[in-house]
Amino acid sequence: MFLILRILTLSLAFFFCFILFFEKPNILIFNFPSILAGLLVGLLMSLIGYWMLISNKLWADSLSYLVGHALSKGSILTLLVLSTMAGIFEELYTRGILLCIYIKSNTIFSFEFIIFFFIVNSVWVISHIYNRSSDLKVNFRVTLKKSMPHLFAISLSSIPFTFLTIYFESITPAIVAHFVLDFIFGMIYRNYCNKPSCNLSKRL
Repeated sequence: MFLILRILTLSLAFFFCFILFFEKPNILIFNFPSILAGLLVGLLMSLIGYWMLISNKLWADSLSYLVGHALSKGSILTLLVLSTMAGIFEELYTRGILLCIYIKSNTIFSFEFIIFFFIVNSVWVISHIYNRSSDLKVNFRVTLKKSMPHLFAISLSSIPFTFLTIYFESITPAIVAHFVLDFIFGMIYRNYCNKPSCNLSKRL
């Protein structure tokens, strides 16, 4: 399974590079409205994440199990670097591909765009389970069950990222929103788990 996921992820990355090399679409547009929109969406998603963290135990446990270690390990600088890398590289091969297809067809209702929307986002969502690769080898069903609530939340986050990308015809706002979400929510998660009443860290 992991081999298939890696092949799919690499295939999407190579496909994106192929499009960039031969079609040279302008997908990185920097302007104040798009960057501001990315910041606001990222902050809003972080606040929603905090609300879910304190009110939805099922999701909080799943989040902690699947990505809690990545959010809490190392220094703040480590979190900053990881958030930057995730924002750039994950958006390039996901929303970047979707934007290239949108520029080509000029509609989100084309068969090609709809198919790629589901393929790209499905691979992106499932790739997060790499964090528990060792557990998957031991008990696939249990690991998947624990991961599903957060995987579902990740799938929902693809909607605002895609909307930003298509609306501004640039992946810049999605990169900004993704970075802000990962970094700000990472800080929130660390602060929350430092409280005596929090026991999420015990489940990492």
